[in-house]
Formats: sequence, structure tokens, C-alpha cells
Amino acid sequence: MAIQIHYWSDDVERLLTHYVDVLSFELAYRQPEAGPADFCILKLDDAQLMIAATPSAEMAASRNDERLLNAMVPRAGKPGPISVYIGVADVDAHHERLAAAGANIIEPVWDAPWGLRQFSVLDPDGNLTTFHAV
Repeated sequence: MAIQIHYWSDDVERLLTHYVDVLSFELAYRQPEAGPADFCILKLDDAQLMIAATPSAEMAASRNDERLLNAMVPRAGKPGPISVYIGVADVDAHHERLAAAGANIIEPVWDAPWGLRQFSVLDPDGNLTTFHAV
């Protein structure tokens, strides 16, 4: 089973730039192609991340997923009590790459007692991502 992460943000362009330039993700899809992005799909190895513009009540009323968007409107753009774990082949090299790019590293690389070698970063919206060795 593949799991995809979907963040809502008030500034898709800012998060898109951060995940590509700082966290080493690759852009797989962007909408629209020109101008400020309102939706994108990013990839890092097997991990996939979607970022969408915070929905408004007006947007929700004009789409077939109105119920979903209405549930998200009050919560969108606020980091939740969730952390995303992404496995990478060489966690130490990934840490060095992200540190050099200016990532907000809030947990250094360490060997956790549950068996993962990991480190954690915060993105500009406050979302927590932990990278671990696979």
C-alpha cells in the first residue's frame, strides 16, 4: 500500500520552493504551470507529497468535494499533531545535504531506541518531517 501525504497551505509556492530547494524533493506536477502554484505533487524516492492551497468556503461550494473541503477550511494551513516519517537510503548524507541547504533541523541525527537512525525538520508552515534510514 502506498501512502501519500497532503498538506494544505496558505502559500503553496513557499512550501514548494522549500521542499525542492531545501529538502531535496523533486517536482512531479504543478498547477498551474505558470504563475503562483495552487497545487503540486513532489517526490523523494518512493515518498510522495501533495501541497494544495488552503480551501475557501467559496472554493468548496463550487466543487464536487464540497463536504471534504468544508471540513478542512477551519483547519487548513495549521500544522497538526502529526509527524511524517520518510525513509531514505543514506540518512547521514541526507542530513548533511539538508543542513547545507538551510533546513530547520530540530532533531539531530541519532539512533532512536526503537531502531531508527533519524533526524527531524520543520517546514515553513510548521509541519514536522522525520527522515530515517531504510
